[in-house]
Amino acid sequence: MDAKVEFPDSELSASPALGVIFRLPTQDNVDDSSDHDSYDDRRRCRIRPHSAKGPSLDLPSRVVPNKPKGIRPWSALPKTAKPSLPTQRKVSRQTLRKPHLRPPARSPTASISSEGSSLITAVGLANKKGFDTSTPDSERSFDRHAKCFTPESKHSSEKWAVKIAEAITEISETEPVEKPEPPKRSLRKHPSFETWIQGSPHDSDEYDTDIDIDDYVKRNIKEGRPIDPTGTVMYMDQCQVQGVIPVSYIQRHLGDKNLRMRHHYFGGTGTKPIAVALLKNTITENIDISDNYVEAEGARYIAGMLRNNTFITDLNISKNFIGRDGFSAICRMLESNTTLKTLCVSGNQLTDSCAQCLIEGLKNNTSLTSLDLSGNGFGEQGGIYIGGALSLNEGLIDIDCSWNSFRNRGGAALLSSLAKNRTIEVLDLSWNGLGSAGAEALKTALKINTTLKVLDLTNNRFNTKAAESISWGLSRNTGLETLVLNMNPLKDAGVEAVLKAVEKHPNLHLLSIEDIGMSRENYRKIQELQTEKDVTILHGGVGGYSRISTTTSMIRLFSKFVQSHQTQLGTSFHQFDRDRTGILGIDEVKTALKDAGLRLTNKQLSLVIEELNYKNSSTMNYKNILSGETLAEYFHERPSRLFAIKTSQIHINTVPEMLHRQLTVT
Repeated sequence: MDAKVEFPDSELSASPALGVIFRLPTQDNVDDSSDHDSYDDRRRCRIRPHSAKGPSLDLPSRVVPNKPKGIRPWSALPKTAKPSLPTQRKVSRQTLRKPHLRPPARSPTASISSEGSSLITAVGLANKKGFDTSTPDSERSFDRHAKCFTPESKHSSEKWAVKIAEAITEISETEPVEKPEPPKRSLRKHPSFETWIQGSPHDSDEYDTDIDIDDYVKRNIKEGRPIDPTGTVMYMDQCQVQGVIPVSYIQRHLGDKNLRMRHHYFGGTGTKPIAVALLKNTITENIDISDNYVEAEGARYIAGMLRNNTFITDLNISKNFIGRDGFSAICRMLESNTTLKTLCVSGNQLTDSCAQCLIEGLKNNTSLTSLDLSGNGFGEQGGIYIGGALSLNEGLIDIDCSWNSFRNRGGAALLSSLAKNRTIEVLDLSWNGLGSAGAEALKTALKINTTLKVLDLTNNRFNTKAAESISWGLSRNTGLETLVLNMNPLKDAGVEAVLKAVEKHPNLHLLSIEDIGMSRENYRKIQELQTEKDVTILHGGVGGYSRISTTTSMIRLFSKFVQSHQTQLGTSFHQFDRDRTGILGIDEVKTALKDAGLRLTNKQLSLVIEELNYKNSSTMNYKNILSGETLAEYFHERPSRLFAIKTSQIHINTVPEMLHRQLTVT
């Protein structure tokens, strides 16, 4: 029978089978070093190596036996084993920089945090031996572990631990520390009519950019440097600060009235120096930075600049991948900007969630008159959002929503807004697949609305039934002047219904039904309407007869407009020509024509300007437009256009009789 042994735990003593493995010698059995050696020899002989399969023991769940040192034979130990540290405590990894990944301390003296260091300083222990709070924890961790087993360190640790506890108790009794509650953020609710009326719950200052040049201007004044109204010097300084290579084109044209910077690939970082330079610019009015990949970062810089700049009136930021964040910044800018008149964000991959931001932007803005949202990814929900924004807006005149995906519900919601809006005059909804639901909404809108002048509904899947709905609303409308229904499967019955509505309409000047099949009866009706009324009808011809081209019809309309609106055109052109040079840019000519009352879509107006500007110049002489010299030179260069215009009015019986003879030949 073995000598009597004692177990370190009562639960271990209850198991008689554990005596073989967890046997600890008592003071009676160990008297001298020789007995201790003999005990180790006997113990090493009795314990089996770990590589051997031992008996299955039912150990308590909380008991995890430590592995005794030197139990396994030397042959079983790996040869590359590193020698153990002087102490058995594991030193924390010094590569862990994140505090939440550091292992917790195992004793009061194992580690001292920053809070503990401050408390040590508070109770007056920072200058005593063993408490160097200036040394990092990683450098003194090993020393603390080495000293934690000595009696002196144990006595001192108990002493300062008591003092720290007293200090904490005294602080908690005298002045309790209350942590401030974090501010509660209001949840973004689904937009409804009530939220539109109440206004935006979000402060625009939260999204302000870091564009601030007040210190820069003060420093220039202090150093005696002249203030640069163009921002060229500021642009160079910002490029140096941001580490961006300056663009020579921008340096040369920052002082121009029309700043056109397409296809330069600025990127988001390269847009910031431009925005800072334009922040105090007092000369530039029109900015075109399309196709520069500015992304959301660059859009935020431009929006921050436009909050403070009061001279820029036109902005083209199309094809720049600004996304939701960039478009949100632009919409927040519209809430406070009062000078921007034209905004183009086409081709920026905007979706339905982006359209939600437009509601607050257009709700309180009255300065914006032209908005281009074409070529994006707005769907049915986006059409609902845009329709709600147009119902609340009172400033937009021209809006282009072509080449989106509004479909039935989105198109119906957008067209229903025309019953409430009283300012929109030009609306382009081509290539949206509105269908029968959109035609029903347009039927009611045309009956109520009297301000809409131009409506483009090209390729929207309108069938014969949809054409009848549109005709019903058109016959009761008095304000529409241009209606485009190209590439819709109206069939002969649908075309006949539209022509009857045109006959009753008092002010319609242009009807376009190109790329649609035409019967001989409908063709005869078109000729009668063009003879009896001052209306131009574009169609695809019938039976192989060469039809009049769209360009010829647009030039003829432009010629009539110039002759009948001389006074309005002269006033509008003079407003843009402050120096009275008689020369205006292409974009300025388009804007002046719109202000004078020429109601065409952007595509139609661009077609007219490209035809008249056959030399591909960046400017045009508006005095020649007023005098008629521009049209005379154009007809001299292209006499076929003049011949087509003069011979466009054909006798109503000539062509049908010719077609009848051709069709009856056997």
